[in-house]
Amino acid sequence: MPDKPVLSVIIPHLNAPDALGRCLAALAAQRTEQIPFEVIVVDNGSDVLPDAVCNGFGFVRLAEEPTPGPGPARSRGAHLAAADLLAFIDCDCIADARWIENIVDHFHTHPEAEVVGGEVLIHRVDPAHPTMIEAYESVYGYRMKLYVERDGYTATCNMAVRRDIFERVGDFAGIAIAEDVDWGRRATAMGVRIAKVQDIRIATPARATFREHDR
Repeated sequence: MPDKPVLSVIIPHLNAPDALGRCLAALAAQRTEQIPFEVIVVDNGSDVLPDAVCNGFGFVRLAEEPTPGPGPARSRGAHLAAADLLAFIDCDCIADARWIENIVDHFHTHPEAEVVGGEVLIHRVDPAHPTMIEAYESVYGYRMKLYVERDGYTATCNMAVRRDIFERVGDFAGIAIAEDVDWGRRATAMGVRIAKVQDIRIATPARATFREHDR
């Protein structure tokens, strides 16, 4: 494989090694010689660093970010990245089997693309019998098209951006605010284009309770 990856995938992590392992396994299944990519896991203060999990995947680098919040962790990974395309996914999310391919292909075939947000689906523990909160969040949890077109941002659990655009907009904010909303609106105010791309898909677990959903 070429020394320089085409895509750098950045994953913030905090005390979720089992979920991280599943996330990395889904990415490992997408390794090809045609699309070399790296993964940077940025630990954000876990009780135990996920060395054992990350060491099981030869394409993964583990870094640390002491400032609390997924935003600073994502920014740390972006500064360490070797590729000109950056993709962000959360450690409890599972990328679709063609997630890597579809991100790279979209930027290749759309040279005007600057930032893209993909589809966020809700993982159902039992696909045939969703829980009430799984069913609710499947409709209302991640309305990505609305976020992009009306609100001027995309969720960072499934976002990709050209490196030069990220550097122009600047780092993600800290834990005190919603870093995806803040970053997206700063980008939009600068004239950066954000697009919703349907076939860039991930699945994320539903929240545990409706109360957690309202936070």
